[in-house]
Amino acid sequence: FFFFFFFFKQKTAYEMLRSLVGSEMCIRDRFRPPYGDYNNELINTVKDESMHTIQWDVDSLDWKDLSPKEMTERIMKRLKPGSIVLLHNGGKHTPEALPMIIEAIQKEGYSIVPISQNIHKLSLIHIC
Repeated sequence: FFFFFFFFKQKTAYEMLRSLVGSEMCIRDRFRPPYGDYNNELINTVKDESMHTIQWDVDSLDWKDLSPKEMTERIMKRLKPGSIVLLHNGGKHTPEALPMIIEAIQKEGYSIVPISQNIHKLSLIHIC
């Protein structure tokens, strides 16, 4: 008798978003300040490096290990046209929450678009 064990790796948040967008997403000319902390000096320094500072208006709090349901409810309470939602690649429950979040966002009639379509005239997402 032979026993075969198959290990299925859960997709990471980045892998799920990549499959939703349909291509690799490269970060070349945008900067998200750690913890969202910024001031004029940071913005000017980033601009001097030919980059754009990107800020979010909806924090999923996935870094606090909220459940997928809690993350989805939190996002949906704060979501509005043009929102940028902060999710982390390493969030403990982010990969399992993404399908629920995406479904809820689309059910409300919103589209998930690259940042370049959300912020006027900035080419921020590059295809690798």
